[in-house]
Amino acid sequence: MNDSSVDSLSAMTLVALMKETLESGDPIIRSWFLVDSYYLPFLCSLMYVLAVKRVGPSLMENRKPFDLRYVMIAYNFLIVFTYISCLLLLCYFFLTTDAYKGICAPTVVTLDHYTYWATTAGWVIYILKYVEYCDT
Repeated sequence: MNDSSVDSLSAMTLVALMKETLESGDPIIRSWFLVDSYYLPFLCSLMYVLAVKRVGPSLMENRKPFDLRYVMIAYNFLIVFTYISCLLLLCYFFLTTDAYKGICAPTVVTLDHYTYWATTAGWVIYILKYVEYCDT
C-alpha cells in the first residue's frame, strides 16, 4: 500500500467510526435540529467561513460600518444568561442524580426526565455555538 491509500483508508475508517457513533444514540435526541444530519454542521461552518472571508467584505467594501453597539450589548447579555442557565441546569442534574459517579467509570444511562433536561441543556449550548456565528 502506498501513502495515499493509507490516508484514504484511515479517512474512511474515521468516517465510518463517526457514523457509527452518531447513529448509536437515542432516536428522540437524534431527531433534534443539527443533530439529525452528519453534514449540516459542516455545511453551516463552511458557509460561515465563506461569508466572513468573501461575501461580507465585498458587501461592506464601500459602506460605512453599522452601529450595532446596543444590539450587541443586548445580544451578549442574552447569550451569557442562556449559558448560565444551561450551566445551572447541568449542575442541578449532576448534584441531584448519580451522574457524577459515571465521569470516570462506565455507567448505564437511564432515560428519565433528568437525562433529557441535561441533554437539552447540552443541545442548547451546541446550538448557541452556531448562533455565535452571527456576531462576527
